[in-house]
Amino acid sequence: MSLPLQLPPPLAPWTPFLELLPLESALALGPLLRRLDGWIGPLRAAPQSGIMEPDGFDGLARRGAPERLLLSEWLLLEEAPLEFLRRLSQSESGYLQLARHDPHTARASLALFDGGPDVLGGPRLVQLAALLVLARRAESAGATFRWGLWQKPGEWNDEVNRESVERWLSLRSEGEPAMHHLTLWKETWKQAHVDWQRDELWLVGSPELAPFVPARARLLQVRDELEPLAPNRAVEVVSEARMLRLELPDDRTGARLLREPFARTAPKTNDRNSFDVEPLDRGLAWAQSGWKLFARTHSGDILSFAVPNSPSATVGPPKMLRPTKKGVVAVGRIGRATVAVSLFQTPSDQSGLFFQWWKRGSKTNEGALFNIPLSENELSATQAAPLGQIFGINNGEKLAVLLSTGRFAMSMDGSGFLRDEETTILAATLSNDQVRLLKPTGESAAFSVQPPHATDSKNKYPPVPSIVHRAFAGWGSHMSASLWAMEGDQGIWHLLTLDHQSDVRVSSSRSVVGCLVDNEPGLLSNTRGERELWFQTATEERKLFRFSSPIESVAVCPFAPLIAVQSQYELGVWSLPQGTWFLRART
Repeated sequence: MSLPLQLPPPLAPWTPFLELLPLESALALGPLLRRLDGWIGPLRAAPQSGIMEPDGFDGLARRGAPERLLLSEWLLLEEAPLEFLRRLSQSESGYLQLARHDPHTARASLALFDGGPDVLGGPRLVQLAALLVLARRAESAGATFRWGLWQKPGEWNDEVNRESVERWLSLRSEGEPAMHHLTLWKETWKQAHVDWQRDELWLVGSPELAPFVPARARLLQVRDELEPLAPNRAVEVVSEARMLRLELPDDRTGARLLREPFARTAPKTNDRNSFDVEPLDRGLAWAQSGWKLFARTHSGDILSFAVPNSPSATVGPPKMLRPTKKGVVAVGRIGRATVAVSLFQTPSDQSGLFFQWWKRGSKTNEGALFNIPLSENELSATQAAPLGQIFGINNGEKLAVLLSTGRFAMSMDGSGFLRDEETTILAATLSNDQVRLLKPTGESAAFSVQPPHATDSKNKYPPVPSIVHRAFAGWGSHMSASLWAMEGDQGIWHLLTLDHQSDVRVSSSRSVVGCLVDNEPGLLSNTRGERELWFQTATEERKLFRFSSPIESVAVCPFAPLIAVQSQYELGVWSLPQGTWFLRART
């Protein structure tokens, strides 16, 4: 593989990996690689007992077996026998010299990296450099290199490539290193026939690893330098009473190396689909078509965003809708009309829902008022909750609303609202002109439909687990029914469609915000106060994107593979199939 012209010659040994990085990141990582490489040194191991097998010839010698005499010596025997005997007796004859295997090379080099809370930021960056140094020195010595995360016994990697590094950087552990981790690793090596006592073993992490270092293993302690007045931020590396001080790249470059090391350019959005809007309240709502998104402003108005169907398509700026009654609690799109639902109280302290329609081509707005009994606590909780969902049934002849508090209501022909004790709905979706509801029944849950007319074979439901705490309904692809995600005990989520069932365990540090299908059903989750959104299935886990500021709310479209994300300063719409932003709005 040829060396890229932009990469300095001293970084040539790490070319296969560094050429995957942007030039700025590769050059920033280079000084760490060079200093660590010289400090650690080449791979060494204790001499192995026994005689090694010959491996060809590598020169000439004055002693040897007769069969290795040079051809010129045999010619001398034919032409001058006495001279041949003289040279042989005086050790002047020439022989081919045998080459042998190097008995000082280890069979394998193993490395375990601490992923606990003490190895974040700068120490994590030094761990990345140490990983590349250890992998390269093992390759130079002809040894196998295997590496993994200390807190993930049994999960190791045989290669250092883009996929393995990205996954390693995305993994974190809330727990400190413990002895049971080493016990499980020893069992893993035993099953894989790895002689860890004979091979080289490195532990790279915080000083908390020190009590668990086995015999003959080497510990590379990485810790932040506690010197606030130092001109540059640095990390100290300690091994066998030796210490190395490594200055880190600037914060922006270091953060890029840890968060998106291989991203040469960020996905671009059509600039014509980026808008400036007034401040928004938390919570978004999708239209049934999947190509309209609604947001509520601080002033109580509604912004209606048209979502493009590709990154190159162009849409106009959002439309401002001003409801007659403030306190909007749900918004949706029925046919060609936008419908907003506002919560109000009558002078007699009765609660009600006010439906208002905005129709294309109409100069006036229509409205309808319905009473709905809400307790004082439910009334205040509904006003503070995010926007709810609106469903249109029979071409909009009947309207149904699911408030974020879990109350479901539907208009009937002139009879107000149908309640039927539908007050604690976990999730709902529209299918076959019916609203499918999942509501709790004891510790589990059960499906029901509204309106409750006769169902056919298309209306079968997936099986419901015995324990259900929370649930989401999501987009299930064009060819299948909706996807349902139901949370059971111990952080296990059950992903269900009519023809699929799988279980996913989600870390306690993350919060599940929705579900949808991308080749296989998966969950969307994020950590409070963080910018990343993750997609996790039964077989994989990956980061979808990193938002510009900490994510405050996520709205997964039930009718298309689109994800709306909102922060304090920005709103965005991400397309799962395209892997890029379709729409951005700055508040």
